[in-house]
Amino acid sequence: LVKSKNPGGPTLKAGSFLKANGGYLILDAMSVLREPGAWQALMAAVRSGKAEMTTDGLKGLATMEGAKYYAPAKVKVVLLGSPMLKMMLREHDDSFATGFNAAAEFESRLPISAETVAGFVEVVKNIVAKSAGAVMDLTRDALSAVLEYSARLVDSNQKVTAQFGALNGLLPAD
Repeated sequence: LVKSKNPGGPTLKAGSFLKANGGYLILDAMSVLREPGAWQALMAAVRSGKAEMTTDGLKGLATMEGAKYYAPAKVKVVLLGSPMLKMMLREHDDSFATGFNAAAEFESRLPISAETVAGFVEVVKNIVAKSAGAVMDLTRDALSAVLEYSARLVDSNQKVTAQFGALNGLLPAD
């Protein structure tokens, strides 16, 4: 939350935490950790249930400068990341375990079935569509080759990988 100075009084601008009030905030854990001061601000908000704002925005939160204001926010935070990152956070941040006490792990391998193949093809088509031309549309044979490679990634002829990021290098660029 950022508090900026305007003629006639301050204007409050809601950040992601306050915008998610009453719902869920889904964040990539690595992105939060890479942003200076963001992890500390997130953990403080999770612990207190209040979004903190300073007159200098995130810089003010990181440097502990500027006037502080708080806005109550009831938010459920979901962090996305690898099991290794979760283990590292538990090991190095004592408040992580109390702030994030539930975990869901997704299956990294899916059994080959008509439903799985149809879903796999849909995901690849969405990747192509959202690439704005950066990834070429795939023929039926190309989709089949990507599916075969996906099975090789998990050393199986019965399963395919659910880790679609591992397939990005295969998808041909325009």
